[in-house]
Amino acid sequence: MSIDDPYDPFAPTGSLSSDGRLEGLTPTQDDCRVPQPPRFAPAEHPPLELNTRGYQPPEPPATAPDGDEPQPHSAQSQQRQWLAIAAALMVILGAGVAFFALKATPSASPAPAASEKIEFADSVAAFTVQSEPPGAAVFIGDEVLGTTPYLGTNDFARDKPVTVRVELKGYATWTATMTGGRNMRLLANLKHR
Repeated sequence: MSIDDPYDPFAPTGSLSSDGRLEGLTPTQDDCRVPQPPRFAPAEHPPLELNTRGYQPPEPPATAPDGDEPQPHSAQSQQRQWLAIAAALMVILGAGVAFFALKATPSASPAPAASEKIEFADSVAAFTVQSEPPGAAVFIGDEVLGTTPYLGTNDFARDKPVTVRVELKGYATWTATMTGGRNMRLLANLKHR
């Protein structure tokens, strides 16, 4: 079929003028026909009726015993569930091991090295006693305060002299005087007897 075919129902029958109007439209044979009702074969069955009486809704999906979520039925979802449980148990086990490992380590911080500078706030005076070799007993009067390296508060009378004694078996006794109520640092170089 060509564009000029007069029997082509899709062939254009008019044209567009320069001002945008359609011209020369002629109705086709199909346009002049009066619509006829459709022809159907006689119905063998009566029309269907919608029966709303006795309607049964579909069964709801199976739920968990507590009624929260539907139960998973596929093997893949069960595998995911077991993996999640295993991961949670590993986290709990790791936390327990870490807790007991940290609890087993002593909480006392190591003594400062001889070369470290210790600074204290002015409101709390402190003093340190370090010895070479370390592990010597530190005395003020007859009271044993601890062993070197030692860190304690200097709550003695402010600006009053306080005698400190350091003793270690096999070494000569070392004594020094510090000022009470001030931040002080003492270093005892012990000599063999």
